[in-house]
Formats: sequence, C-alpha cells, structure tokens
Amino acid sequence: MHTIRSAMPDPRLRQFVRCFAQREISFRNSWVAQTNIASLEHILAFSFGDQTVMQYSSGKTALIPRIHVVGTQTRSLGCAYFTGSTLAFGIFLNPFACWRMFRIPPIQLADQDFEGQQVFGPWITELWIKLAECRTFGDRINVANKALLPFAANATPPTQTMVAGGNLLQPNRSTRIPQLARESYMSIRNFQRRFAGEMGIAPKLFSRVGRFQLALDMKRAHGKQLAESCARVRIF
Repeated sequence: MHTIRSAMPDPRLRQFVRCFAQREISFRNSWVAQTNIASLEHILAFSFGDQTVMQYSSGKTALIPRIHVVGTQTRSLGCAYFTGSTLAFGIFLNPFACWRMFRIPPIQLADQDFEGQQVFGPWITELWIKLAECRTFGDRINVANKALLPFAANATPPTQTMVAGGNLLQPNRSTRIPQLARESYMSIRNFQRRFAGEMGIAPKLFSRVGRFQLALDMKRAHGKQLAESCARVRIF
C-alpha cells in the first residue's frame, strides 16, 4: 500500500502554506524509492512510523529525522528509500513563509536540510507530539492550522527582495530581471547581488526553479506531458 493525500490549509494561511500532505506506506519486504527534485518551497515533514533512509547526492546515507526541515533546493537533495510502515505528514510552505512567519532568513535554508528542533526549537517538537496523537489526516490538518495561525497573525511584511521574487513567479507575467532592478532603483548587478544575498539563490535560477515547479503542478493537475507544460511556462 502506498497512498498520498493532500489538502489546502485554512484560508487565512494560504499566502504562507501551499498545502498539507500525508503519506502512508506499508511494504515489509520491499522498498519504495523517491528522488527529490528542485523546489522553491520549504517543507516541514513529520514522521511517525519507520524512519526513511536518505541517500544524499553527496554520497552520504542517513536516516531522515523524525522532524525534517527541507529548504529551497536548486538541485536534487538525493533519493529517499521507504520501507516497512511509514506514516508522514508534511507542511509545504511558500518560499518566503519561513521569514515572514518565523523570522528565518531564506539564505539559511537554501540547499540545506535540518533536524527540526535545530531550526525551530521546542515548539516544533510539541507540534510533532500533537500530530502523532491524531488518528486521521483531517485531525492533523486541524492541529497544523491551529498551530500556524498565530504565526500568520503576527507575520512580518515581505521584504522588497521578496516582492521582486514574487513577481518573478507570477505565471501570467513576463517580468524580467532588468525591469525589477529598475523598479528597485538598483543596477542589475546590485539587484542580483542583493537578491542572492537574501534568498541564497540568484534571481535567474530562482525564476527557473519556480517555473519548473509550476510545470510539474500543471502536469499533476491537468495530465499534460512534461515537455508541453515546461514550454507553456517558458522554462526552456
């Protein structure tokens, strides 16, 4: 058995949280492998069953922690191997949410992954316990919504760089880096330097990864061929 379910968050969280998801796997005598791909979102993953093995792109192999924080990835993090009984719940955050809700600069998470308490402290462990006590996916969604809403209510405004990054991700706009530099009253070089210094990613790569992610979303939603989806959002 291998099932994945997803759900939208409370409407008050939608500018911060893309979705919630739950994975359930039961394979006693075999493995399920999943290659991680480039993505702008930040993921808070909570594991309640057998721990997953990660074969990192660097060659290192390690057990994925019970609370796993994955930042923006510009390349494959590696390949995860699931076996036994897996139950995991994920909170998929928009790329600026960790700064706006938790005051964590995006550059600190770019191309990184961490054990959750190292990043968030005891709060995230308390959330793991509450999620582990839930019996259903719906119960976990309710717990996650309740935990995140106070952070959303006290969110800080996006920085000028984040506003520019958001413009780069608009699917129906053809915003270019020179235009964003002019709107920010900077030279192109200074804009690129400031963007990379805050986000940990050059603006051109940020835009490409965002469009790649959009193409995958289109493929999942509409069943399009990947090449067609990529062409429609101008990745190539």
